[in-house]
Amino acid sequence: MPEKEPVGREARAGFWSAPSILLVVALLFFLVVIVRTAWVCDDAYITFRTARNFINGHGMRWNHFERVQSFTHPLWFLLMSALTLVVRDFYASALLAPVLLSMSTVTFLVWRATESKTLGLLGLALLVSSKSFVDYSTSGLENALSHFLFVLFLLELVGRWPLRRWTRADSASPDAFRLAFLSGLMTLNRPDTFLLTLPALALLLRPGWRSRRTWWLLAKAFAPLVLWELVALVYFGFPFPNTAYAKLGMGIPALSMMRQGLAYFANELVFDPLALVILLLATVAPFVVRERRLQPVSIGFLLYALYVVRIGGDFMAGRFFSLLVVGGVFVILWCAPAGLRRRQWLAALTAVAVLGLGVLITPRPVLTTELMSDGKAERNFYAHGIVDERLWYLKESSLFWRDRGSALGGWFTEQGRALPPGKASVHMTLGFFGFAAPTDAIIVDLWGLTDPLLARLPAENPNDWRIGHVARVVPKGYLETLETGKNQFQDKRLGEYYERLSLITRGPLFSWERLKTIWRFNLGFYDHLLKPAI
Repeated sequence: MPEKEPVGREARAGFWSAPSILLVVALLFFLVVIVRTAWVCDDAYITFRTARNFINGHGMRWNHFERVQSFTHPLWFLLMSALTLVVRDFYASALLAPVLLSMSTVTFLVWRATESKTLGLLGLALLVSSKSFVDYSTSGLENALSHFLFVLFLLELVGRWPLRRWTRADSASPDAFRLAFLSGLMTLNRPDTFLLTLPALALLLRPGWRSRRTWWLLAKAFAPLVLWELVALVYFGFPFPNTAYAKLGMGIPALSMMRQGLAYFANELVFDPLALVILLLATVAPFVVRERRLQPVSIGFLLYALYVVRIGGDFMAGRFFSLLVVGGVFVILWCAPAGLRRRQWLAALTAVAVLGLGVLITPRPVLTTELMSDGKAERNFYAHGIVDERLWYLKESSLFWRDRGSALGGWFTEQGRALPPGKASVHMTLGFFGFAAPTDAIIVDLWGLTDPLLARLPAENPNDWRIGHVARVVPKGYLETLETGKNQFQDKRLGEYYERLSLITRGPLFSWERLKTIWRFNLGFYDHLLKPAI
């Protein structure tokens, strides 16, 4: 079989060809865009408070006395901790790492997902015009690392691993171990992203799924993830983050959550309509052009989208769409040559049109000034409790538009600094507030994200809640118990439940009684003690 000819003459041109130079200039333009829009969100500082305690030798703890996994992204947590040991500042780490990762992601994507530099420009125009992607190219959350790992996964899937010699697209097959390893790292960075890689990985390994060699390959590839789960089970006492228990056990009807999830998709029509267009095109393109290697990726997009609907989406507009945009642009670029059939002028015209739409029509486009808002305007809220998070914290934590006359985090930081040491108090803001608070201040999170007891209690009102902010009833005597270390619960059965829980979160790490309690707790032996609280 003859090899496929590269798309267009430009594929045979050297690095110094006009399209290549133009693409380099466009990449520098992207760098300007993400630096100009760089910011750090409040939720990132929930992780940073725990990471600071970890760096200072106090362990992975939110409150200084109990072991709680208050973060959903272990790999990102470890990266931020390691980087901050070098740069000595969490804000700098939260900007430096995402900028470097985002530049690497986009460079690999536009340079390796297609042989056509013109199509590369189209991909870059799509990315720059997507507010979801630009907003979460920084933010201090794990998105930037997920973007980077997903692009590496897709490049390996189509035989274009960046560290290989430059070869034609069909001359190399994917390496099963590398694919599985990248899938494991993505899952370690954020567990739900496994849905995006699962179909492709399952299809690749299906022929030899009964072979010991296949299972040994998976064991080696997922070793970092398995190791972390063992560490989490022994150290925290539970295999999943505390946030998972807080968001999965709220007692809110599944239908209500799905309605909220559909509203999250509907909100994207207002926040970043281009993201939905990219998702739609990327889902159907591999089937239209019969690109079998990417058809499982399209199925992964659907699985992830259904998952987002099922969990009710998020209160941060665009957050769960950024990874879909990255993967979608990759799929579009890879499938485009078969659809365009060398009509490069059409790709160039489309790139200009996309960029124009992104600048002129998209609501609050990323290339225009956003100083019209003080970061607290009511119009930053959409329906259903969804908010433009970057615009909300524009004055508190953005790199260029931050109010230099006040502390990073603004009012939240000032309130956190005023918190009395050693006292337990209930709060609804956590990030900047908790990071600025004294290390020995006991902060009880009303939403249950960082509190092991409240995470396991149902919502205060299942009919009145905001996604990501589901309040619990703080049991009587709980604050006094935290301050004194003695059981002062008025509800005796709930007090007994907490004693078992506190043995896990506060007891000697390797005591036999604690290990037995971990086993019994995870099997639900003590769930009956929660019934009076419910």
